[in-house]
Amino acid sequence: MHNIIIKKLEPVYGKDTKTVRTGTRVFGNIDKVNWMNVVNPPLSKEEIQVFEDEMETVFLEPYKYLLSLMNGSFLANLVRIAGQPKVGGLSDEEEYFQPFDLYSFQQLYASKKIPDSYFVFADSMDLGTIYAISEENRVLELHLRNKKVLRDLGTMDEWLDLLLEEAIRI
Repeated sequence: MHNIIIKKLEPVYGKDTKTVRTGTRVFGNIDKVNWMNVVNPPLSKEEIQVFEDEMETVFLEPYKYLLSLMNGSFLANLVRIAGQPKVGGLSDEEEYFQPFDLYSFQQLYASKKIPDSYFVFADSMDLGTIYAISEENRVLELHLRNKKVLRDLGTMDEWLDLLLEEAIRI
């Protein structure tokens, strides 16, 4: 199956893309090192299981689905999605494009204001928001500071569609 994220970005960015040795695809060059979209290669079911074991948790199905499409990313020069970075043997460029570590990410946003049932997996500094999956498997947008739910963005597919529409628009 051709990755739906790559499938949507390729026609928009055309030749304004490159693939680094790790398989990470970048689209929409901004300057010498920055790109509008960074899509890391997906994880296999086995790799997701190993990741869960390392994190000592069972991921919610929407996050597993997201990892099966991409292992962390930066979309629309706006939203950072956490994943599992590779360790060792990377060039500076490859290291730069690595996903933000999920464990560090969740520690960063650990708060008594966020229900334990929420799984925090993404953020946007520009928007001042964090994104979490609820126990109903819905993607919620929360205010970065007070952690209040700003809106329900729907299923993982619906949220990805919103993000990709923004990536295409800009």
